[in-house]
Amino acid sequence: MVQVSVQSEFMQNAFPASKFQVKDQISVVQDVNGEHMVFALEDGGILSLILKGSTGNNEVIDLNHRFDLDTAQSVKTFAVSQNIDLTIHLVFVVEEDSEDDKVIAIEPTAATYEAWTDTADLSASLFDIPNWKVSVREVLLVSVPSPKR
Repeated sequence: MVQVSVQSEFMQNAFPASKFQVKDQISVVQDVNGEHMVFALEDGGILSLILKGSTGNNEVIDLNHRFDLDTAQSVKTFAVSQNIDLTIHLVFVVEEDSEDDKVIAIEPTAATYEAWTDTADLSASLFDIPNWKVSVREVLLVSVPSPKR
């Protein structure tokens, strides 16, 4: 006699249906709880971060808005790396209408929900790299161990 058994479970962490058009670039790192943090470049030059929110559901954070970029500015490319202590390093290139590309780095940032979504202004942690007359297609980023504090 043949016996068949089936088991299923409801996926609690499903991402709600919404329009999310990834342009061509994705990078994944881990937060301090071992959950994925997905950096993605969306159509329209929006740098987004998908991470597990405080309610346990995934959230999409518009980093262009969090970094206080002007609506005329769009992110062209980015690079993310992570140290063994989970510190995240992010560099991105901003393209402005009829101007040269601008390379921007942020201070090494903790891999926590609060560090990326807190009401504090993330634009204060930006470092503008001097403007050169360049057009950047790709950024490669290598991180080194963070100094002990």
